[in-house]
Amino acid sequence: MKKVLISGSILTILTLALLATPAKAEEGREGRDDNRPRPMQNVMQMRRDNASGTPARMEDKMRKGTSSMGTANVDVTCMKNAIDKREAGLASNWTAFNTSLTSAINARGTALKAAFDKPAGTERKTALQTARKDFTNTVKTARKTFATADKATRTTFRTEAKACGANSSDVAAAESPEDGAMLK
Repeated sequence: MKKVLISGSILTILTLALLATPAKAEEGREGRDDNRPRPMQNVMQMRRDNASGTPARMEDKMRKGTSSMGTANVDVTCMKNAIDKREAGLASNWTAFNTSLTSAINARGTALKAAFDKPAGTERKTALQTARKDFTNTVKTARKTFATADKATRTTFRTEAKACGANSSDVAAAESPEDGAMLK
């Protein structure tokens, strides 16, 4: 009987505590709205203050030609040539990588066939392991070579793009996704 009374009183206390909690949370939300504006309200206020709808800081940057939207003095022909060089370099990197993988697969096939020409036992097992290890090492080397060539191609592009007058946001916008990330 005592256990039932104790558990009943605990249940009553927990219920009252839960019922009281949402009221406090509602009071806190109401107080926040009354005391300080939300970030979206700040943006709307800035737009109302500024007739063009663009924040004043952005307008200043646009007048100076330093907007993060792009620079006005980029040599377009130079940028197009830099992009063409980069794309040709990336295509060349992928072609070399694919050629390396194709060679590795063909070499592995030949080595595996030769392994099965050997009599069963440790000699065959060793030949199979060697074929797999050689393939794995060739693929690792091809990946490293690709990553190095990819990085060099992109570094060259960034340098050429900056020489064309592009700022960092222009260069970032013209960048293609990291191809090497697909190999990891």
